[in-house]
Amino acid sequence: MQKITKRQLELLGHKNSKIIKYSNIQTKAMLDLVIEFEKITEELRKSMGNVYETEEVLETIQSINKIIIGLSDFTKNISQKTNISYKEPSSIYIIRKGVENEQDEK
Repeated sequence: MQKITKRQLELLGHKNSKIIKYSNIQTKAMLDLVIEFEKITEELRKSMGNVYETEEVLETIQSINKIIIGLSDFTKNISQKTNISYKEPSSIYIIRKGVENEQDEK
């Protein structure tokens, strides 16, 4: 068993930290993407209007949101076919409502 570092303990104390156990390559790949998305979206938001055009950043975030919604819909579809329960996480529900509101405004 691996020892927990001081940095790992600090991270676990953060309200947005989670421990995730995975058992397949697809889940590992999704987690790797999440880490990269975190870096990219954080940089985009911090540099919006300075380094990156505001409109371009907003369009990129909108595209990411649509991908997240699509993945949630895909997961729901698979869960229904396999009779495995899937309850859409509240964070995805919030993103979905935001996208719907933006589409209603257009």
